[in-house]
Amino acid sequence: MVFTCALFLSVHILFASDVLVEAEGFTDRGGWAVDQQFMDQMGSPFLLAHGMGIPVTDAVTTVTFPNTGVFHIYVRTRDWVAPAGPGAFRLLVDGHASDSLFGVGGDGSWQWEYGGTVAIGNIQTEIRLKDSTGFEGRCDAILFRETALLPPNDGVVLSDLRKSLLGLPAIPPDTGIYDLVVVGGGIAGISAAIAAARHGCSVALIQDRPVLGGNASSEVGVGTEGGIRRYPYPNLGSIVAEITMLGDAGKLNLVLNESNISLFMNTHAFQAEMDSSHIVAVYAKHIMSGREWRFPARVFADCSGDGTIGFLAGAEYMMGRESRAATGETGAPVTADSMCMGVTNRWYAVQETAASGFPVCPWALQFSEATYNNFLETTQNNWQWETGFYRNQITEGEYIRDCNFRAIYGNWSFLKNVKGLYPNWKLSFVGHISGKRESRRLIGDYVMTQQDLLNPTAFPDGCVGPTWPIDLHYPEPWNAALFPADPFISNCLQGNVSPTSAVPYRCFYSKNIDNLFMAGRCMSVTHMALGSVRVMRTLGMAGEVVGMAAHLCKTYSALPRDIYQSYFADLQTLMGPQAIDTTDTMNAIIIDNTEAQVNDSWTSSTSTWGYYGTDYLHDGNAGKGSKSVAYVPVLPATGQYDVFLVWTAGDNRATNVPVIVDHNGGADTITVNMRNDNGLWVKIGGFPFDSGSSGRVIISNSGTSGYVIADAVMFRPDSLITHIGQLASSSEGVGSLDLSPNPFNPAITIWYNLSAASNVKVEVFNSQGKLVTIVVNKNQNKGFYRCKWGAVNRPSGLYVFRLTAGKFRMSKKALLLK
Repeated sequence: MVFTCALFLSVHILFASDVLVEAEGFTDRGGWAVDQQFMDQMGSPFLLAHGMGIPVTDAVTTVTFPNTGVFHIYVRTRDWVAPAGPGAFRLLVDGHASDSLFGVGGDGSWQWEYGGTVAIGNIQTEIRLKDSTGFEGRCDAILFRETALLPPNDGVVLSDLRKSLLGLPAIPPDTGIYDLVVVGGGIAGISAAIAAARHGCSVALIQDRPVLGGNASSEVGVGTEGGIRRYPYPNLGSIVAEITMLGDAGKLNLVLNESNISLFMNTHAFQAEMDSSHIVAVYAKHIMSGREWRFPARVFADCSGDGTIGFLAGAEYMMGRESRAATGETGAPVTADSMCMGVTNRWYAVQETAASGFPVCPWALQFSEATYNNFLETTQNNWQWETGFYRNQITEGEYIRDCNFRAIYGNWSFLKNVKGLYPNWKLSFVGHISGKRESRRLIGDYVMTQQDLLNPTAFPDGCVGPTWPIDLHYPEPWNAALFPADPFISNCLQGNVSPTSAVPYRCFYSKNIDNLFMAGRCMSVTHMALGSVRVMRTLGMAGEVVGMAAHLCKTYSALPRDIYQSYFADLQTLMGPQAIDTTDTMNAIIIDNTEAQVNDSWTSSTSTWGYYGTDYLHDGNAGKGSKSVAYVPVLPATGQYDVFLVWTAGDNRATNVPVIVDHNGGADTITVNMRNDNGLWVKIGGFPFDSGSSGRVIISNSGTSGYVIADAVMFRPDSLITHIGQLASSSEGVGSLDLSPNPFNPAITIWYNLSAASNVKVEVFNSQGKLVTIVVNKNQNKGFYRCKWGAVNRPSGLYVFRLTAGKFRMSKKALLLK
């Protein structure tokens, strides 16, 4: 009660001799890590003694006191597993340890702990934080004051105290005026910033960590999944490709080399200045120094993942699972709830030559031989290690991360101390930065749903093609039964998405904040749809679209909604030519592996999502050269057919799979890389086939390095070429037809070989089958010919070139890219 009263009285009291030391501002932080993830909840970054059970080296700094004498010590800390106090530490002043042990015996909240008094004999005095356990001790700040009065713990009052004692200005200065401010330096944020900068926008990119990349950084270590350069705009993803091939240093250099980007690392955005529904500026503070800045801009992009700027600005948002009645989604629950996908903190151990122990952790999750599941008998996590399903991913973020700590340390202690396993293995990495999958989703003019992914509508503003399945995570039942409050192992439900689905541009801006874009996982989608679009390559393409749209906002003095309503044709031009839907299965013949002719021993599997039908086959990465699968269609008519394959991709797949296509013109071998394009129908070429069953496609494992997948093959009549005319009779009179270059801009060379004198016509048709021009129309003798066509005044798109020689016709397609 005394401390409560003192807290109330201290609201307006500040002493001239007070000395505040922010822990993150220590000149030498030793082995302590800076943790900024929960600033909006507890008020500040803090130092974390992240030693994985081994006490970390001291954090050291020198403090300037106003005078010598006796000072009272107050340390802001948290007993993170109260009252067990696993994160105990001491404060050393001028080499002398305080009487108190901090981080022990609290109530589990952030609070000031009294540390007694200390006699300061030197104006310049060294202080140290000495970790006692290596188990996540945490220190926010230290206050020395001559009067025994507990400092305030209230967020606003404490923030004012910090500013006053650190000498920070009450009104933060402007950093400049920008065309675009991007908050969040993950893949989506980097992509948005670079896209806007390369189109001439001045950009401020604000990132709250010392590295770029978000979940793809070394701090978190999540792979950048998903495809790029896909339907409907195959040019999207080029910036994503630049980013994702780079490590931390490479990403940083990539951004620093963009002259139009001002990069603010270790900077946390915490406030939005509003004028009605319009963001005027964003405020952010430097994590180490506490210095604050104001960032005014024309438009803003929330790429924070958590929808932080949207929330601060008053944007409408969703969180948790929507009900089936509200969305019409078959996968949604009957009743809406707050469940989200969980948070992962990556961990792994390494094998060493000498044996090593690990402390017994009575404060961690406890396991028993009777109920232990051998899934947990491992030296590293996989994606299934996640928790926080039933918690608020933002307000309870620190608790969720700490649940992962307790699961990791408790399990490792059980394996080492009870089961006696892994004697020579030592924990090498436990990520303290959380990898989130889901939190707030800001509401745009359109909210994408499960139906839009499975049975896509041809949105006029469809931009980004998702390639990941609807991949949603839930608590694993056996784990939830043992740890019902906070299960930490998940399973998943997956369902493939249509290859012609596309996220509308209207999902990338707020419905009620008129100058706010959003890319990243806080875009306007339901919980169900998030299961597909949440992977980083997809989010990066959304970032590219946002960056381009920001450029148009500058060009036309427009707002994000205006781009959809008035300038979307300009955005389409920036995104590049649209792809024609190449995966329409209408009128196609699909042969699944269950109908194919299997040679030698192949294994049926459903382990990797993306397969067609009930399963797929793999060669077991064995018996190279002896295994093949033949797909023999019964084709209804003679003509040109496009051939597609689908497979389940993975890092262990072969990159050099030979696929032999037997057709009426001979046989062609195409080499396929099965590490990419998971679950997509991939066109391997167009070939002439006779009617009936004389043609076939063979997938072989000859000469391959890695697993070979045999799933399904599709034969689809080339409707455009069939409409224009492919084969009228035999091939007498014509040897070949070739086009170069392909794609072309603006001129293309047409090569053809006549094996006999003929009346020759070379015609060009557009994608609707309408005649564009006749390039050649005359009699020609036997021989090799070439001609050119210049498409100077023609729009980008697909064109068909038809060669007629006597009674024979041959057609080929080429893409004009301007």
